[in-house]
Amino acid sequence: MSLEDITGLSKPLQKLIEVVSDGIGAIARPWIVRRDAKALADANRLLADGGLTVGTAEIEGLSAQIAARVNYQESKRQRNLSRVVEAAQKALPENVSEATVDPDWTSRFFSSAQEISNEEMQQLWGRLLAGEIAAPGSFSLRALDCLRNLTSSEARAFSELCDFVLWEGNTTAFLFSPYPPSGLGGLFMSDMSAPTPISQQTDKVRDTYERRGLTYQSIILLSELNLIHFTLNESCSFKSEIPDRFRGTVRMGARYLTIENEDKESKLSIPSMSLTSTGRDLFKLHIPGANADFETTLSDVLKTAGFRAYWTAHPPQRNTEG
Repeated sequence: MSLEDITGLSKPLQKLIEVVSDGIGAIARPWIVRRDAKALADANRLLADGGLTVGTAEIEGLSAQIAARVNYQESKRQRNLSRVVEAAQKALPENVSEATVDPDWTSRFFSSAQEISNEEMQQLWGRLLAGEIAAPGSFSLRALDCLRNLTSSEARAFSELCDFVLWEGNTTAFLFSPYPPSGLGGLFMSDMSAPTPISQQTDKVRDTYERRGLTYQSIILLSELNLIHFTLNESCSFKSEIPDRFRGTVRMGARYLTIENEDKESKLSIPSMSLTSTGRDLFKLHIPGANADFETTLSDVLKTAGFRAYWTAHPPQRNTEG
């Protein structure tokens, strides 16, 4: 297929083809053959510089070996890229931005994606390409480098963690830390001068993480991979979103948690972890799953701290009557 043949396709697919063509040229010309020829020419030159004359049995044998090796490597890379592009095509939204994808980003993407053989990781790379085509600038070069260095098990652990991400409003993302500071017990309320003694409930939070494979060691690893900030003194504080009593709302996946207290002076501070900028980029690739176990646990923790808590499929209306 040449670029002249894509005019009848949907706009998202046209843009995907243009980005792939810019990145690897595989749409308009035979990519493997071109790279094979260049590699053989370079090899012949280097061997000749070393004293072997082109046409001798020695160099012909080495050229054949080089050709076989290059063909194997480039064929594997092409298969990898084909699978990534196929995943990107499936993940394309109906509408994409008119803005162009940065050429440097495109070059870095395909240079990294060609080495990805794991099927799970190829799906991630495909969704990332689709996301960048839909909204250029969504994924930083740092996010590409981080994803390139993740193993499939590390990516799986981060995906599990993403099911625990809570949103306050449209911008603040955090996670309930299952490892609050020693002696603080967990949540604060009212004037925040003393914690509510809910260490037993905090243990339940930790249990829900560990049932998903998120142990202390795995959380430390995700911190070392620069995906989350994890310290023992970080917290996320809430103020009421209505004037006559306390009410706050957080979102997890497609569900909303409403937190209420009759005391309009109440405040709530939750021991937390947060996503790094790279973590926020890669969080965009996450497909939310059900987390009913954590929903129940978090509701129980908040009730122990003196708050009413309930989950809904839609956010509450912002009025004084609730």
